[in-house]
Amino acid sequence: MKECVINDVDERLAAINQKADMMIRPKLREHNGDMHIIGIEDNTLKVKLTGACSGCPQADLSTKAFIEATLKSQFDWLENVAVIQDVSPELIDFAKAILNGKVGKDE
Repeated sequence: MKECVINDVDERLAAINQKADMMIRPKLREHNGDMHIIGIEDNTLKVKLTGACSGCPQADLSTKAFIEATLKSQFDWLENVAVIQDVSPELIDFAKAILNGKVGKDE
């Protein structure tokens, strides 16, 4: 059943977060992942996947499709979900440590 029309962006984000908490995040957490909602632009919801879902090859395919289908079934105004991929500071530090020879060598 679709939600009533919500025009305010803050109200839309609150409604999406509520649905995500009930319908999406539990499934992502089963795979040691989660999602962070970045915002809404032109009826596109921008999300960042975290945990094991971040950088997963399936993220742009199955996970995005799951999130998009779930939320579009609840909100008439939602046209698209965009998964924003970026590299965490921890991963950058780990890569630097590898490149500097500080990982994988006996001390």
